[in-house]
Formats: sequence, structure tokens, C-alpha cells
Amino acid sequence: MKRFLATLIILFIATPLFSQNELVDTELWSGLAVKMKVNKKWKIELEEQIRFKDSIKTLKSSFTELSARYKINKQFSLKAGYRYSIRYGYRQRNRNRMALFLYYNFERDELPISIQIRSGFQNDIEDYNGQLLSYSRNRIKVNYNPFKDVESFFSYESFYRFNSKNEFRTNRFTGGLSWEINKALDLTGFYRVEQEINVDEPERQHIIGLMLTYSFKY
Repeated sequence: MKRFLATLIILFIATPLFSQNELVDTELWSGLAVKMKVNKKWKIELEEQIRFKDSIKTLKSSFTELSARYKINKQFSLKAGYRYSIRYGYRQRNRNRMALFLYYNFERDELPISIQIRSGFQNDIEDYNGQLLSYSRNRIKVNYNPFKDVESFFSYESFYRFNSKNEFRTNRFTGGLSWEINKALDLTGFYRVEQEINVDEPERQHIIGLMLTYSFKY
């Protein structure tokens, strides 16, 4: 475990170096997710999240997301969702988001490590001017579970922008721990580095996350 955490720290330090015009900020993301298992194939998820910026001093945004997940087989599942975001500031740039993701999971009972690959698309529509922002998002996540109730994880995700841009825009590195409080409740904490690329004034966010998840069967 110590070696794993040390590796995470080194990876975060080694993420793209600061450029002369780069803006750096620390954010806090916190929220609650409720997951309802309808049957062996279907699961419905509702998530509420609040995000702070400016070294966790200013309210940045909040959103409500409703999604449905369909289990194709043991390895593959499909998830479709809708999110409405409220973005605070001088002008509220609220957004509607529709997303579709395909998941592939690799795990073996005899191994403490599992791998998840997620690939999909999202369309964001700005409320105030109707601008469409389309992205392809691909993520690989490694879970390490040597203990009964605590699981560590590390992931890398890339964002590719369409809309006549056709270029990579963001790299996201995340590491954290998930604690199973009981059969229904999970508490997840993570540290994330989000790095913009291919923009005039790139930003880097250092993000602290704390999420509580409640799961139940219908």
C-alpha cells in the first residue's frame, strides 16, 4: 500500500509542467449519490454534487444528474445520463448535458486488482446562447483491493473536443480510497489533477473530492 501511494504522488508531480501562462487552482468537489438496483440488468443512479474553487473559497457550480445503467454481460455495461449544471459567477452559464458511456470490466476472484475501461461521448448545451460542446471521453481505472472494506484506485482520463476543434483538451489523473461503511453506504475520497491542453491560457486544477454513495435494491 505504501508503495502504491508513493507511486501516485510521483505521478501527480510528474503531470504536465507549469507553463508561463498557466492558471492554477485548488477545488473541492463533494456530493451524494443514490443507486437503485431494479433487477439483474438495470440500475438507476441519482447524483447531487457541489463544487468550490479559488482555493475552496468560492462556490463554482452544482449539478443534478440522473442516469440508467444496463448490464450487457459480466464484462460490459452501458450507461446513459442527463445532467443539469448551475455555474455560479458574474454570468450563470448553466448547462444541459447528455452522455453515453460503454464500460468494460476485467477482474478475477484470485487477484486483488481489477481494471475498468470507460469510453463514450457527451454533449453539453449552454443555456444562455445554445452553444454545443461535444467531447469524447476515455478513461482507464485500476482498483487495488487487498483489504475487505477499503479499496484504493488510480485512473487516467482524456477529453477530446469536437465542434470543429478536433483536439485533445484535458488530461485528468485521479487517485483515492473507497471505504465500505456498511452494505448500503460507501465513502470515497480522492485527489485529482486536471490539466488543460491546446488552449491559450491552460488551467490546472488540484481537486479534493469527497463522495457518499447509498445503494439499495428495488
